[in-house]
Amino acid sequence: MEAELEQKIRLLFKEAYQRKLLIASAFLVICLLVTGAGVFWPKSFASSTTLLVEEKNIIDPQAANRPDRPDAADQVRNVRQILSSRTLLEPLLRAGGWVNDGTTPLQLEEHLDAFQRRITVESPASNLVRITFNDGDPERAYRTTRRLGALVIERMHGARLGQSRAAYAFIDRQVQAYGRELKESRAMLDALREQSPLAHPGAEEQAAERAARLQEQVDNLVQQLREARITERTLSAQLSGEADSAATGGGGSIYGQQLAELRERLRQLRLVYTDSYPDVIGLRQEIAELESAAAQARDGGQGGGLSAGDRQRLISERARDNPVFQQLQQELYETRTLVERLDTRLASQQERLLKAREQERQAQALRDQVERLTRDHAMNRDIHQDLLRRRENARVSMTLDDEQQPFTLRVSEPAYLPHQPSGPRLLQFAAGSVVAGASVPLSLLFLFLLIDPRVRTDGGLPEPCARRLLEVIPHVSTRRERLTDGFKLAVTLFIVMFGIGGVLAILALRYFGQL
Repeated sequence: MEAELEQKIRLLFKEAYQRKLLIASAFLVICLLVTGAGVFWPKSFASSTTLLVEEKNIIDPQAANRPDRPDAADQVRNVRQILSSRTLLEPLLRAGGWVNDGTTPLQLEEHLDAFQRRITVESPASNLVRITFNDGDPERAYRTTRRLGALVIERMHGARLGQSRAAYAFIDRQVQAYGRELKESRAMLDALREQSPLAHPGAEEQAAERAARLQEQVDNLVQQLREARITERTLSAQLSGEADSAATGGGGSIYGQQLAELRERLRQLRLVYTDSYPDVIGLRQEIAELESAAAQARDGGQGGGLSAGDRQRLISERARDNPVFQQLQQELYETRTLVERLDTRLASQQERLLKAREQERQAQALRDQVERLTRDHAMNRDIHQDLLRRRENARVSMTLDDEQQPFTLRVSEPAYLPHQPSGPRLLQFAAGSVVAGASVPLSLLFLFLLIDPRVRTDGGLPEPCARRLLEVIPHVSTRRERLTDGFKLAVTLFIVMFGIGGVLAILALRYFGQL
């Protein structure tokens, strides 16, 4: 493989030597054309300015809760949006002389597109934004770049100040709205408490306690009334029995019952006290009186032959003379009086209970209404306080933005006047022309040798022919051919030196400002 490659290289140089005039002419043409292109290549001068994105500010601790500042990527995007604004670019085009009053709208659009393509916005670091502008006039590139940086800072500041003012105005409107709602909710709550005592705190508990006490009193009255009616019925039955006994003269039954009760009480007292105890003595006396009354009742039990009127009068007289009947009748009167009094008190207490229950229900309804109004008032108060803090922060932010103290962009590197054009320089074109003049003809010749079917070496013969090859006879040049070849070589060297000299001459003219 290496021998074959070496053979191809030797063949290339051999063929190049044979075509030296053609290759030298191509070298000359390429050098002059490429160098001439470098001479007439449009110059582009680039001027740039760098803006610093401040991450912190000395006033930040005093301006808490301020809006978050955008990062570098957001700043680059904002700068690109600003630099694509027609209202910003059109004055720059007029100031730079690109357009005038006679420019048509179509031409204006073309100039705007071309102007935007000349602007480059990039972020070389996390807190830097670089604006670069390219133009054929270095002075105009410098002025335009400086103006672009100033306009970007002015627009960014105006936009931020507008946002701060809009935020302050919005928060101020919300503060006023919630202030009115806060006053209305407080007025409604105070009016409700003035209109109804049940709307005060603890009124529901008091109403419930009052209703519970009244319910307990009603229950006690009902129980007392039930007991009094039972006593009334019992006394009525006892009086009827006593009257029957008086009519028949047989009042001993009632006396027997009372005697049995008194004797039982006497027996129970004597289990605890002695016979000299006052209660024991009093019971004995009562027992003795009842025994005497029972004996009198048995002794006076006649009168069976009397008329009905005399019999009724006799019964009444005996009943009036009967102390037990009189006592039972007195107790019945007292019991009936107690029943009437309990009925009256029960009706009054039941009416008061109904009123208490109604007040309890009203207190519950008012409690829900008061809780709702109180909750709305507390929520409005909290929101109002939060909005007051936010409004103060917005006011501080607006003041700081108005004074440009916390602004996030400032010029870190001002625009400069470019002295060297950007892009490929003439020296690069010259060096490229020499390289291209030497490499392009040789490359074309090498491709030609690859595709040319003619045999130039013994290595190019087919295998059967190569086996029958006896010897290779070299070419022998005549004296005239040698003279001609020497003349061609001299002309070739002259052409090459002329091409190199022409390139150096063009560089010298550019250096001395002649081109």
